[in-house]
Order: sequence, then C-alpha cells, then structure tokens
Amino acid sequence: MRGLSQHFTVSRGLLERIVELADPAPSDIVVEPGCGDGRLTHLLAEKGCKVIAIEIDPELAAIAKQRLQGKDNVEVIVGDILRVNSIGFTMVVGNPPYHISRRLIEWIIANPQARLVVLTLQKEFAHKLSAPPGSRNYLYISLVSQMLYSIEIHDTVPPSAFSPRPRVTSCIVKMQRNLQKPLSHAQLTLLKYIFTDRRHVLGKVLRRMGYEAPQQLANKRISDLTIHEALKLVESLAE
Repeated sequence: MRGLSQHFTVSRGLLERIVELADPAPSDIVVEPGCGDGRLTHLLAEKGCKVIAIEIDPELAAIAKQRLQGKDNVEVIVGDILRVNSIGFTMVVGNPPYHISRRLIEWIIANPQARLVVLTLQKEFAHKLSAPPGSRNYLYISLVSQMLYSIEIHDTVPPSAFSPRPRVTSCIVKMQRNLQKPLSHAQLTLLKYIFTDRRHVLGKVLRRMGYEAPQQLANKRISDLTIHEALKLVESLAE
C-alpha cells in the first residue's frame, strides 16, 4: 500500500461533501478510481446508483469488498483504472492517488462518457485544470479539460482529512460535461505535441510538423491559444 502512495480519507465530512456535489441518481453508473477501503463507495452506493469501484491493491480491494457486503449495486474490480476502457459509466467520483491525477484526467478526456466528474485533487493541480489561456499554469491538460468540461473548484481540504497526512493541500474539483463532441485520438495527440512547445509561436511549431497555421494564428504564442481557437485548429488539421 505504501508503494502506491495511498492517502486514506479519515474525514466523514469530506466523503459526504463529495457525494453531495456528485449527487448521483439511481440511474447513474459511477466509476470510483482507487476506492481504497470502500468508505466513499459505501456512501455512493447508499444513493441507489450502480458503483464500479476499481482498486489496484488486492489487499485494499478485499477490505472494500468486506465493507460492502450486501450492497448488490456495487462491483469491486481489482485493476488499474488507467487500463480500463471497456465499461460504460455516467460519472467518475473519488479520491484518486495524487500520482495518477494527470493521467486519470487524460483517461477521462479520452473516454468522455461521464456527464459529471467529482474528484479530490492536489490544490496546485486543480488550479492547473482551470487555468486561463496565457497564464503560466495553462498547459495541455488545462486546454483539453476545458474543451469538454466546465470546471469548478470547491472546498479546500487540509492534510488532516487524510491518513497518512499528505504534504499538500487538496481541493474538490467538479467537472460538468459540455456539448462538445469527443476529441479523436489524432486530435489529442496533435494538441499534446503542440503544447510541448507552448512558449513558441504556433506557425513555427506547425511548420516543423508539416502543417501551415491559419494566418490569424501563425504569430500567436501557443500558450495564448483560446479553447475556441485550439478546437478550430485541430478540427481543420486532424480530421
């Protein structure tokens, strides 16, 4: 468990707040990444929704299964959430390990079935997700997250809410799916490559890739691209 950098939630209030913000309906299918010992899973299941709890640590999964005995609307899967791509769901809710935060958000963007995402994340990373164009925190993950979801940051969570205590402050992040159609693998790959040179102008980076930038964007710094501009760009280049 220690090797997986798990921090267990010991605050009942935090768990209840996550469930309150998610507010799953009985018709929802909720994926919980890194369910740990099943405390949050139990509260989610009490809402009547289907919960698919995924835990990479077999020992923790066994504890969760024991806690959730009799809950017919819960399925505990031993596995890596980042390798799961064949389940249907409408929500992603949980307290994922901090070290998978970026990859988990990328997984959600690549599988944007969720109408709602509620996660406890490191505060610094949460603010990267919601960073505006032109700011130093505006990264590839900011761009693609905001393309598909509206992002709200709720409730600063102190280290004392977890055991062992992390060295960082956390936040609860709520992401509501918008009407933008999912991005293709080619579009996501293109954006990720472009943003590796986010301080350079778009025209120079695209020429190196064999593309010609739209005239109105050619001299624009990549880190200043708006969500709308970046979306129009990949729609024209990576169809």
